[in-house]
Amino acid sequence: MKKIVISILLVLGISLLIFSKKTFQKEKISSTQNAKIITEQILENTNHDIEVKFPQFYGLTENSDKIINDIIKDGIYDFIEVKKSDMILYNLYLRLDYKIEYLNDNFISIAYSGIWIPATDNIGFRGGDEFYTINIDIMQGKVIQLNDFLVDTNKIYDLLEQDKFECINPPENIKENGLFSRYSNTSRNMIKEEISSDITKESNQRRVQWYVTGNALVLCISENRYLHKYSVSLDEVKEFLNADIMSKIKDLEPTAAKLTIK
Repeated sequence: MKKIVISILLVLGISLLIFSKKTFQKEKISSTQNAKIITEQILENTNHDIEVKFPQFYGLTENSDKIINDIIKDGIYDFIEVKKSDMILYNLYLRLDYKIEYLNDNFISIAYSGIWIPATDNIGFRGGDEFYTINIDIMQGKVIQLNDFLVDTNKIYDLLEQDKFECINPPENIKENGLFSRYSNTSRNMIKEEISSDITKESNQRRVQWYVTGNALVLCISENRYLHKYSVSLDEVKEFLNADIMSKIKDLEPTAAKLTIK
């Protein structure tokens, strides 16, 4: 009898996943120290399908799970809402996965990456890379923007323009193709304005995103619908970064590397 009841419940669960417009799939991935990371998946089955995975933390720190999880969930939902107009206009599907680039007791860096997929072959639009990042101060329970982290934005931009940042995903794996100095003057000026000015857009609408790893600052820049990642050692630029935020970033625990979602 128990086996029959369990079978019925399984069938009902599968049916809900198939027919619900928005569903969430949960899967235990790994743990580091006392924290567990669960992958939740947004599935929106419409004419413009969305498949986006995002993390939720449990046992991260006392009483902070809901605050951190709400920040993560609100951020990715806001990002999707911003992108929906392009999806409808160009008839696109959106696929995004995430990677926890950095995690310790004080700080989280999450990078989402994926692609636009044309729903049809003849729409005059090739799609392209999509990305979004979020950086969270766990103890304060707030999002850290790039302008919070950079105290001398002009110096950071100068290093970028002088190709002191390394492109870690150059087109066709040719290093020269990823040099920031090869961007057009128009593109460089737009990126300089965004890096160097106060925030004038919501973080999910910015052309320049960022995250940290155990030892590097990575700037993610959208250029012609392709994602370019520019990395520089934190030690090399620490004098241009916020000292308080830097103090919260320490060496990554070895077990945290297992949190990457494939």
